[in-house]
This record gives sequence, structure tokens and C-alpha cells, in this order.
Amino acid sequence: MGASAGTYERVLEIIGPIRGNKILDCGCGKGKFSNVLLEKGASVYGCDIYQSKSLPKNLMFRKSDLNKKIPFEDKSFDKVICIETIEHLEDPHHLIREISRVLKQKGMVYLTTPNIENIKSRIQFLFSGNFHWFGKKEFGFKGSRHINPIYFKEISFVFEKEGLTLRNVTTNRTRGYTWYIGPQASPFSRLSLLIINLLADSLYFIISAFVGADLDVLKKADIIIVSAQKK
Repeated sequence: MGASAGTYERVLEIIGPIRGNKILDCGCGKGKFSNVLLEKGASVYGCDIYQSKSLPKNLMFRKSDLNKKIPFEDKSFDKVICIETIEHLEDPHHLIREISRVLKQKGMVYLTTPNIENIKSRIQFLFSGNFHWFGKKEFGFKGSRHINPIYFKEISFVFEKEGLTLRNVTTNRTRGYTWYIGPQASPFSRLSLLIINLLADSLYFIISAFVGADLDVLKKADIIIVSAQKK
């Protein structure tokens, strides 16, 4: 479905120079981010359950169901990048275990997923019983096809369990609210979502004024971007 606004750009800032690195784009989709990595001089491998016709020619792609074993040898990669993929899988813990397996010692993983802990998502859950990104229009076979919301502390736990040391937690943005808009959405639906977005932002700023300006990233982030290093 692609990444939320600002996610690719923020991940690129975090990973730094990558020329000569061997990188796995885990859940590479149509290869948009893989292509950026290739342009920056990395040797890039990709895997996903479907092989898109839009994949870059220089991408070394292997078709893979990420609920199963990642089709690469142990300790193969300097970096593994997994952008908005883990929430689509039956077993998020298995994915992190496999990422750790294919990482070289001291290698880095960069994982992103919708942040279900921000104030906006908590408000949505209060009134609807669904986290943002996991409502009826985005769950299962609909919309964004998300099935597994995952908390930051759960990610941290599995990282530690699988020999990965947490290095950084950040976000794509703290303003704006990413909504799924289907290709057949009417102009009225698009306008409605824009208005809801503005109201949600306004409510967030009102609440944050009472809670305090120093809210941690988990209360503000749209998408969380977590990086960790293989021990």
C-alpha cells in the first residue's frame, strides 16, 4: 500500500551513508524505496509475497511469504529495512526473529509501523473500539490490509529476546494524520477525511497543551521508526 508521508525521507536520514552496504528491503512492495537505496550506492535485495512489475532492474528480488523463513542465509546483510510491513503479518515475532537471523553482527535493522499509542489513536479507540489504521475499512482484506497492531514495548521486548539492542525511536511526523483513501473514494469522502484530519490535529494540540509540551514521541508519532543493532 506504500508508506505514510515522510517515512521514506526520515528513514534515509537515520541510516546515513550506505554506499557499499548489503541491504535487505524486507516487504519491498513495488520497489520504490529499494530504488532510492540503489541510487545511493547500496547492494540491495528485496523480498515480498508478490513480485511487482515495477521493481527496479538492479534489485535482487526473491519472492517470499514473510510469515515463513526469509529466503536468505544467516548473517547476510549489513542492514535490514522493513517499512510498514510487520502489521500485515500473522506472526510479527517471527519476522523480527528472521530479521535478526539474516543480519550480520553489528548490523542494523530499521522497522516502521503505525503508532497505535499516540493521543489521536487513543481517542479513536475510546469512541470506536478500534485503533487508527485498524478500523473496519482498513482491517483484513480491506483498505490497508492491516491485521496486527503492535505496541512499541512489544517490539522492544522481541528485539531484546532476539539479540537486537534498541538504538533509536523516532517518527515520520508529529502533525497530520494518515488516513487510507480508496481509489474509488468520492470527492465528498476525501473532503470529509480532510476535515476529520484537521479536527484531530486541533484536538491533539488542545490536549497536549494541558498534558505538557514535552510529550514523548510515542504520544505524538504517526508512524514509529525503530532502529536496533545486532549484538
